[in-house]
Amino acid sequence: MTTRIRTRVAIVGAGPAGLILSHLLADAGIESVVIDQRSREEIETTIRAGILEQGTVDLLTAIDPGTRVHTVGQRHDGIELRFQGEGHRIDFPGLVGRSVWLYPQHEALKDLLALRLSQGQDLRFSATAVRVEGVDTAIPRVSGTDADGAEFVIDAEFVVGADGSRSVVRQAVAGSSRDGHFREYPFAWFGILCEAPPSAHELIYSNSDDGFALISQRSPEVQRIFQRDVLRFRSFVAHELRHGRAALVGDAAHTVPPTGAKGMNLAVADVIVLARALEALLVRNDERLIDAYAETALRRIWKAQHFSWWMTSMLHVAPGTSDFDRLRQIGELRSVVESEAGRTFLAEAYTGWPVEG
Repeated sequence: MTTRIRTRVAIVGAGPAGLILSHLLADAGIESVVIDQRSREEIETTIRAGILEQGTVDLLTAIDPGTRVHTVGQRHDGIELRFQGEGHRIDFPGLVGRSVWLYPQHEALKDLLALRLSQGQDLRFSATAVRVEGVDTAIPRVSGTDADGAEFVIDAEFVVGADGSRSVVRQAVAGSSRDGHFREYPFAWFGILCEAPPSAHELIYSNSDDGFALISQRSPEVQRIFQRDVLRFRSFVAHELRHGRAALVGDAAHTVPPTGAKGMNLAVADVIVLARALEALLVRNDERLIDAYAETALRRIWKAQHFSWWMTSMLHVAPGTSDFDRLRQIGELRSVVESEAGRTFLAEAYTGWPVEG
């Protein structure tokens, strides 16, 4: 027997993008169902870094005044660029009047899951989307299986893919799960988590002849450097972000290298734009914003891609780097730290641009 579920918006993925979108839709009186192939425990215990832009923190606070971002999270008013044995601090508030917060993504997810469930959100864990069909019709549908292998079908008025870089929804939107602009970098971060007090109050991005190093932290007790992992650098932007009655947000639509701290923040910006468009479409039958969704979102996405590429190329030593390349890179770093305009550009992009509209 196949269980049929009826809702207005089917959201595939219970990460930050999917959960925030469900909240904004609920505020607009729009019902949604959120599914995720992971269990709640898996979602809440998968450790991921999190640097949150000022705008992301403002939104989380507006959604939930009890968010722990201001108690568990740590406000950072700058970063340090270190090269040739010297440190150079970029003062965010002094340059652009904004800051960022160190708040691991799994902690933000704990807050969002507790909030959405307390407000009655239809949130189904261990539910795997298998395919999305009918996006060219008024009733697109998501077919999948639950934790027991039983089949279900969600009939909706709109489908949103917030299901990460291996998105199932992407194929229905872009025509292929791999269709898009792709770049792989010759770099990877070897991360070590250790139990130790912070060695610095802010992040230090260090460039040297031997390569790149980042000093960060996850909490007062754990620095990002007991767990080891390798994080490869890739950039991706789907060729299509919206087709018919389906759209992509977050990692389903794009990925960026971690150097620019844009991942979760870019997903939140997508969601703000899409939520407004869905409210106009489903409440007022106005298609103009949904028709403009991809173009609007892509303007910020490509700015973030450029900033992430710039930070990555400026701070990492590429294979085969010549003496000229190395000295040019040092010149670039000095052009940034010795110029108020250069420091301001970095601070503005790192702390986040305003969301359009």
